[in-house]
Amino acid sequence: MPREITLGLAFTDEELTRAILLLQSDPEHFHERCRDEIVKPSLGRINITLQQENDPDWLAYFLEYALTETQRRMSATTENHNAGTD
Repeated sequence: MPREITLGLAFTDEELTRAILLLQSDPEHFHERCRDEIVKPSLGRINITLQQENDPDWLAYFLEYALTETQRRMSATTENHNAGTD
């Protein structure tokens, strides 16, 4: 049975912070840089933590999707809040 993987389980706070900063500064090259600079150096630890072999590309896409979705939802919440205060 597949396990549920969360950002906080797969990545450290430092890795998540680096990923957020990378997404903000270089969204066009995020996937490649995230894979090479964040995921690959930590892959051994991530595999042990998640108790499975993981593909660095998949983890980089997972991280990108989760961060962009969180960003999108936060923007929508802020826009809805601001619309209610006008």
